[in-house]
Formats: sequence, structure tokens, C-alpha cells
Amino acid sequence: MLPSSIGIPFYSSVLSGGLAVGASSVVGPMYIAEISPSRWRGRFVAFFQFNIVLGIVLAYFSNYWIHGIAHDWQWMLGVEAIPAIAFALLLYTVPESPRWLIQKGNERQAMIALERIGNREYALAECAGYRESDAEAKKHGKGAVKQLFSKKMRLVLSIGLVIAVFQQLVRNQCHI
Repeated sequence: MLPSSIGIPFYSSVLSGGLAVGASSVVGPMYIAEISPSRWRGRFVAFFQFNIVLGIVLAYFSNYWIHGIAHDWQWMLGVEAIPAIAFALLLYTVPESPRWLIQKGNERQAMIALERIGNREYALAECAGYRESDAEAKKHGKGAVKQLFSKKMRLVLSIGLVIAVFQQLVRNQCHI
């Protein structure tokens, strides 16, 4: 049981940590899928998911070892700073999204980022593919958003929303 004087800071920390983890669990696979060569894409996203499971297991073990010492709940929250700081520092080594760079008119930087992954031919082919898919998206405009909220998608969207809300209401943190 937590003392009432730390309730708001504790729950706000849990909320902000949950939002950060949730955002990274969405953005991470999107970035990996965007930047990975197609033949490796599935493996890289699967490896990302494996690392999430490994992180959960390591958190359980570290909390087990910490449990029982003075101020254990504070240590449990503090220990998560170690991988968070490592993650934040390692993000500086990740190249910017080539698709985003091309959309912002910086194709030279996009080529440099793609050449870090593959060779020049790979970078040229990917840039051409990005331009083609961006042109296709512009052609359709906002139709994709309208299609998402169309009558035929309403059931699927509702089911996804109900599952997401239910998961949060029951506080199920193990989303493996």
C-alpha cells in the first residue's frame, strides 16, 4: 500500500511511463518496417517483439530480487531508468526516417541513411519506391481516412476500441 502523499506522483509516473512504452511499441515496429530491407523486415519486427518479452521477464526477475529491501517500490521504479537511459542514448545512433526526409525534400540525407543500411543501388530503389508510394497516397488524398471510418469498417474499429479499453480497465500489463 502506498502512502497517500505519493499517490499523485506515483500514478502520474506510471501514466507517463505507460504512454512512453505504448508509443515506442507502436513507433518502433513502424520504423523498423519502413527502414528494413523487405527480406529482413519480418525478422527485425519479430526481434523487436522478442525484446519486449525479454524486457518483461527481466523486469519480473529484477522486481523479485528487489522485493523486500527498504523502499523496494522506489527501487523498482528507479531500476527502469537504466534501460530507459540506454535506449535514449542509443536513439542518437538511429538514422532519421528516409521516407520522412524525402517528404521534407531532403533526398540527399535520405540516400545517406539508406546507404548505411544497404548499397547505393538499394538506396536508389528505396527512394524511388518512397516517391512512388507518396505519389499514390497524394492521389488518393484523404480517402484513406474516410475509408477507415466508413460503415463497413465500423464493426472492426469498434471491436479494436473495445478490446483496447477493456485491456486498460482490467490493468492487464502483460501484452505478449
